[in-house]
Amino acid sequence: MPAQNQSPRCDDELAHHHPRSPHWPAVRKQHLASHPQCELCGTTEHLNVHHINPYHLNPDKELDPENLITLCEASPSPALRGLNCHLWAGHLGNWDAFNPRVRQVTAKLGTIVQESEPALTQHGRE
Repeated sequence: MPAQNQSPRCDDELAHHHPRSPHWPAVRKQHLASHPQCELCGTTEHLNVHHINPYHLNPDKELDPENLITLCEASPSPALRGLNCHLWAGHLGNWDAFNPRVRQVTAKLGTIVQESEPALTQHGRE
């Protein structure tokens, strides 16, 4: 278990050796049909279906809909300026880490981003 101020790590040796389930493409497609936008910024472009608990650490959760969240790779939001929501919300800015609280993070930050958008858009026109 990581120290209190460290994020959990997902750089286990299994990360590069655990094959995906043959059902993954269908589960991914179904998830995107049900959750067609980034949970952080709301974009519908450059989407990634992120495993909250990495499937190579929890193979039984690979196809679990409760373990999936939609995040984008490049936010068009003026508030986020191209931020990779997948990297920052899903991996805390480090591809070797994972964020088990990603749903809470995206809910809070998503609200802040939505509230900031009108002011940023107005500021850009001045």
